[in-house]
Amino acid sequence: MDKSGHCPLCNGVLDGDHDGRNTYPDLYNEVKKANFVYRLLMFLCILGIVGIDLGCFVLTNTYKWGIIAVLCVIYTMWMLYVSFNDRAGYRVRILTGVFFAVILVILIDWIIGYNGWSINYILPSTMLFVDLLIVILMFINKRSWQSYLVFQIGMVLICLIPAIFIKIGLIYKPIVAEVAIAVTVVECIASIMLGGATAKHELKRRFHVR
Repeated sequence: MDKSGHCPLCNGVLDGDHDGRNTYPDLYNEVKKANFVYRLLMFLCILGIVGIDLGCFVLTNTYKWGIIAVLCVIYTMWMLYVSFNDRAGYRVRILTGVFFAVILVILIDWIIGYNGWSINYILPSTMLFVDLLIVILMFINKRSWQSYLVFQIGMVLICLIPAIFIKIGLIYKPIVAEVAIAVTVVECIASIMLGGATAKHELKRRFHVR
């Protein structure tokens, strides 16, 4: 495929000038449009928060569902921020999105009268989902699979949370949490052992271990 008519940086189609030469596309207008859309969406989210608060004040005597709706809007604003932030890679967008979604679900469970379903099922199920997602991303990005080791180690550290919850009795149906902890730890160990020298080099580079 002939790439001479495309920008080497953004892969956009080059515009021809009067002399028959190709010129680089004007990215300024595209960035300006994207920034406007971002500001517009954030403004609508803020209007949504104000409208929810006013609606709860006028129509009901409880703020319970209003607080939940506001938390959902705040989560949406965070996802908009990372989505429009060029410095946030897709891994940061996915993992932080999942992380804050779990916190949101736990808060909802607590606000509506804590029943423990968020801690017993949602938290460990999300851990299993992230474990699977990391494996899929490692296979998709085979050339840089070792860059996901730090996420696996982070997941192992996160396993301390459900382990503590099991110990103190917050998780009273531990089977899903125990499976999630076991899968996470085994996945991390397998990646390090099977990765061989590449995995060791990545760990040394990340954690400055000699």
